[in-house]
Amino acid sequence: MAVLFTRQELEAACREWQKRLRLDAWEVRVGIARERELEGGGRSGEVSYSIEAGKAVIRLLDPTDYPDLDFPQDMEITLVHELLHLKFAVFTPQEDTLAHRLFEQTVESMANLLVSLKRDKAQAERVN
Repeated sequence: MAVLFTRQELEAACREWQKRLRLDAWEVRVGIARERELEGGGRSGEVSYSIEAGKAVIRLLDPTDYPDLDFPQDMEITLVHELLHLKFAVFTPQEDTLAHRLFEQTVESMANLLVSLKRDKAQAERVN
């Protein structure tokens, strides 16, 4: 399912997911960025944060730059993925290691699962 947000929808979704993930104490700024503005290529989002300050900036890839037409962009999953990085910030392995690649796969799997559960619940509520 493709989910694309306007800036206002993205901010509302961020507040919703911060609450769901118990990240209310974090001050999170969220926005949409062009691919050239993101660090490295091939990313659908990124987060930079300070654990000590409890502040983070999340940027999601502008749909204009999303490269994979076979798998439509889902900004909600990307948003949750980046928020999960805050949840597990103290456990993040060193980059460019097998442990980091496995960590990223786990975070992605969890993001997909959480969003799927939310959508399944919403679907069930509409049916009943």
